[in-house]
Amino acid sequence: MNFDHLKKKLLYQSTHRGCKELDIILGSFAEKFLMNLESESIKQYEELLQVPDNDIYNWVIEKSIPPKRYDTKLLSSIISFNKKKYDQSL
Repeated sequence: MNFDHLKKKLLYQSTHRGCKELDIILGSFAEKFLMNLESESIKQYEELLQVPDNDIYNWVIEKSIPPKRYDTKLLSSIISFNKKKYDQSL
C-alpha cells in the first residue's frame, strides 16, 4: 500500500467511526493535517484509530491520561486542535 493511499484510508476511518463526536473531532483534524503528516506521525495516528472510541473520547474531551504508548505529540496536537475549535465556538 502506498503512503498516499494509507493517508486516504485513515482520513476515511477518521470520519466514519460511528461516534458522531469522534467523527467531528478526528475528521476535522484529519482533513486539516493528515495529508501533511510525516511517516512517524502517520504510524501513531493509525495506531490511535485502533483504540476504542470511549478511550479516545476520554483523552480528548475528558482530559484523562492516556497510556504512555498513546501519549504522543500527535495526540497532544489533536487535543490542542479540539480545544481551539471549542474555544472559537464560544
